[in-house]
Amino acid sequence: NQAIREAAHQAELKRRTQVLQRALPRPSSVDIDELLETALHVEDPVEQAIAQEMALLIANDARKYPAAGANVKGSPRPLDVFDDDALDRARVEIAMEIPSNGREERDEEFAEQWATIHEASSGLPGLGSYEKDEVDEQQILTEAFDNIETLIIANAEKGNKLEKKIALHNGGYQQRAKMLRQKIIEASDALEKEKINLDTFRTLQIAEEAALPRRLEALREEYMFVQKREREAQEVYRLRMEELGAMSNGLSNGVH
Repeated sequence: NQAIREAAHQAELKRRTQVLQRALPRPSSVDIDELLETALHVEDPVEQAIAQEMALLIANDARKYPAAGANVKGSPRPLDVFDDDALDRARVEIAMEIPSNGREERDEEFAEQWATIHEASSGLPGLGSYEKDEVDEQQILTEAFDNIETLIIANAEKGNKLEKKIALHNGGYQQRAKMLRQKIIEASDALEKEKINLDTFRTLQIAEEAALPRRLEALREEYMFVQKREREAQEVYRLRMEELGAMSNGLSNGVH
């Protein structure tokens, strides 16, 4: 139950304006009717729509979440309620439209303008005006720190939950990627071994081709030598047979 209430609180905090989420300084006196009337007199239609929306946000923040010692006059009109998905898409579109260095430049410009208008002993914007309302500076810093710490903790918890969800959904893909990576490594090792074998056989082939003429010449010489010896042996055999025949004829004549 505590976790559900905390999640609901964080979701509700995320739906608030950036002024409340970041604990930025707010006016101590707000006249809602005058704000809306001033916005209606802006000539440019785009700037007029922005001014009206800004006036509604300031008015609703002042009425729903009044600052300490604030003086609020009038009743604001209700704001349109958007779901979280629509707000997330809007934030993404805004981030895509803003240049990478645009935010830093605007922050620097805001700090310079604020320091020019509100010169005070404190280095934080807005503390000079709070001193006029007799608000303790230490209390303001403590509240701002608590808000930032709460936001950091909420974002960390949300990041942990998203990481667990990603690990749960992508676990099978990670295992398959690990298996495929191992197979790729094994295939690469096998390919290297086959390359070594191929180089070895190519070297052996070159050596065999280089030695082949010498072997053929040696075989030819050996063949010629064998043929020569065979002819000599046949000639000796013929002579011995003739001698044997002559001897046989001589013996025969002596007996008779």
